[in-house]
Amino acid sequence: MWEKGKNKPDVVINYKGKRALLDWRGKHIKSFLVNIRAIESYERWRNKFHIPVVIAFFIFDEKNSLLERRFAFLPAHKYIESASKQWDKNKTVEFNEGLPKFTKENLIKHLLTL
Repeated sequence: MWEKGKNKPDVVINYKGKRALLDWRGKHIKSFLVNIRAIESYERWRNKFHIPVVIAFFIFDEKNSLLERRFAFLPAHKYIESASKQWDKNKTVEFNEGLPKFTKENLIKHLLTL
């Protein structure tokens, strides 16, 4: 199903006939950043399949304990291009509006509003 060499979400989720693509992101800093190459690819997949993309952010501390979990729902949550490149020289986008907590209830609520 996926094209070789393209960023792609990890799984397809389905609830009461509502589908979405889901991508998992683990971070050790509290930032909701996504590589521009990935976000552009997710937007293409969203448009190709006519379903939203959920980007789940899991924030861990230095001991790998889970501190926080949030998600961005494309197209509902907007992002902006980051002012500077990251340490690995990649351009990124950031979600800076208050992202909802990644819970079953919040995820279902967003899916059902489609």
